[in-house]
Amino acid sequence: MADEIVSRRRYTFSLRSLFAVTTMTAVLLGALTGVYRWQLVKWREDLATREISPYGGVYGMASAQPARASFGQTRFWIYATFFNYVEIVDLSPHTSAAAKRPGAILPVTDESLVVLYKLPKLRSLSLRDTQITDNGVRHVKSLKHLEHLDVTGTGITEAGLRELRMTMPNCRVRWQDHEGTGNGDG
Repeated sequence: MADEIVSRRRYTFSLRSLFAVTTMTAVLLGALTGVYRWQLVKWREDLATREISPYGGVYGMASAQPARASFGQTRFWIYATFFNYVEIVDLSPHTSAAAKRPGAILPVTDESLVVLYKLPKLRSLSLRDTQITDNGVRHVKSLKHLEHLDVTGTGITEAGLRELRMTMPNCRVRWQDHEGTGNGDG
């Protein structure tokens, strides 16, 4: 009889014990998820640096926007950990990175735009004064989240511009061809 009471007590959990185990499990899973997401963000940054810097390009991460808007006083670490991705890319030869390394950067051509497939959440892209043509449009129009595109001074023709605007109606496209004709924003 005494052995039976002892064995029942051994396997009896109180509500407090159950709460403690559940809380510890949730904290552990949250910490693991946070570390995983942080590593994913670092991987995205490394990818952007590795893929964009040879062209003298610069990029901006999505987490920089709320930090600037709120002067860093919001839940920045949550945003940076869980909702961070490459949002802005400038591949024009006029960037500060390109100016620091004249002659050491690769030209931006239609073939080099393949890197854009690795940045699917891109919202702003500047290809101003690069060597892209209508053949590069196929890479650009794969960016479904693109809101701003600057292709001023490129080899994109009016036909390529029409194709961009038809496939990306919500994207503001700045364009002016090499002869100086064009319509600016649209």
